[in-house]
Amino acid sequence: ASFDALAKSIADKKNAGASAQLKADAEKAAKLLPGAKKTASGIYYLIEKEGTGDKPKKGNSVSVHYTGKFLNGETFDSSIPRKEALTFPAGVGQVIPGWDEQLLEMKLGEKRTVVIPPQLAYGEEGYPGAIPPNSWLVFVMEMISIKK
Repeated sequence: ASFDALAKSIADKKNAGASAQLKADAEKAAKLLPGAKKTASGIYYLIEKEGTGDKPKKGNSVSVHYTGKFLNGETFDSSIPRKEALTFPAGVGQVIPGWDEQLLEMKLGEKRTVVIPPQLAYGEEGYPGAIPPNSWLVFVMEMISIKK
């Protein structure tokens, strides 16, 4: 029983540490984009360049240029150096939930910066080798094309 108690104590401390880190990250995320709007799901977004025309509908093929960063500003991925936008059907789960939600709200040509909470990104698992567990992610996203 004493081993179990010790193991539980260690797990409790680890969870408390993780919880404190999540809270600190959430506070940092909230301050990252002054003037940003917050969605009901917890995503912060700031429109950098207004788009024109229609928003994509669920299942429309969209092409998006993006740069993905951590809260500390470190870039983990970008389509810009590759000069190749990411193309996929919007709103059908091909990308993280936070992307699907934001893309369906963007007009053609729009560029926005979004700060996505872990539960709408890679969650508790993270993306091994690239995204740590429980990471808030920052994306600069630009809607290049929409094909119906």
